[in-house]
Amino acid sequence: NNPVPYIITVIQEGNRDGDDPFVIKIGLVICIYNNSLDRSGHFDLLKVIQKLESRFGKNSYVGNFEVRNSFKFALQEVQPHPYYYGGVILEFNAPRTTKEDSFYT
Repeated sequence: NNPVPYIITVIQEGNRDGDDPFVIKIGLVICIYNNSLDRSGHFDLLKVIQKLESRFGKNSYVGNFEVRNSFKFALQEVQPHPYYYGGVILEFNAPRTTKEDSFYT
């Protein structure tokens, strides 16, 4: 039972400065399997990355989270054929927490 292809989501960091929205940086680790003799798996990997970029370019929301206007990707330099790995970095604006009035003030 081979779990490939897969995408692992990793929250890398988050921060907020002053009144700005929270910014959350997410990493996506992508793995695909292609055992063709021409070792063309990196093309399949790039297709997955392009589909991710296209999806977030068309609709920049995931629930209440808005994808910021940045999209970074990289491929592993040496690919361990027949497995091919790449990564994508996305940044999201997260909804702010609104301060509630205290009952005691």
